[in-house]
Amino acid sequence: MATIIFWLFVGLILISFSVFTEPNDFLANGTTYLGWVLFIIQLSYNKSDKFNIMINKLNHYIFNIGSYTSVEIKYKVNTNIEIFHDSAERFYNKFEDQVEIFKKVSNCRYSIELDKLKMDLFFDEDTNEIFLEFRETGIGYRDTLHYLEHDVQEVVESFTEIINPIFKDYYLNIRFGKSNPFYGFYLKKLSKEEVVNYHVSIKNSKSFIEIDEKHLNLRSSTQQDFILSAKKYLAITTIN
Repeated sequence: MATIIFWLFVGLILISFSVFTEPNDFLANGTTYLGWVLFIIQLSYNKSDKFNIMINKLNHYIFNIGSYTSVEIKYKVNTNIEIFHDSAERFYNKFEDQVEIFKKVSNCRYSIELDKLKMDLFFDEDTNEIFLEFRETGIGYRDTLHYLEHDVQEVVESFTEIINPIFKDYYLNIRFGKSNPFYGFYLKKLSKEEVVNYHVSIKNSKSFIEIDEKHLNLRSSTQQDFILSAKKYLAITTIN
């Protein structure tokens, strides 16, 4: 709706400008002008989601609007608990100059804090999977992109070299603020209390996305797909 109002406003400005500057031309071609305005409104309505994403991405980037995000990397490995501990020590040695906290919480988990990152390292002995979990942050859009593309990626690449996994998956969790941007036209007429259950699953060539009332969860198998999808979905979720 906001997109339609925007284009309608632009159309009215153009028509008003034409009336005052070239009144004879407007009388001769007024129907054409009005037709273009109606066409733009119809196009905006049909493509409102794409327009919304495009405008919001620009808005988020310019004003650095934030969202609540956390990241998890799941590694499938052939290892045991002793090798896991050895890998954790090698990780510590790699980032020793940045480490603020490196604490063994349990036999299968480490709590780690670097200069810019807070994370947990966990080993699941039943499934032979290692989880590198970056804790939730509430920072701006540009800061989040830098966080994912540089800070997180540096750690992920270094740890991947250490453990040499069979494969890995990237997970991004976005926690919505006051409103869920995916509710759509009809659900937006309801209060949050009236929405009993909401769950949508989306699969495309780059990622698998699940959306519920309060979160968006995104899974990708490659860093490139992960970043491309994160840029898109971060742009329509805010901290407000």
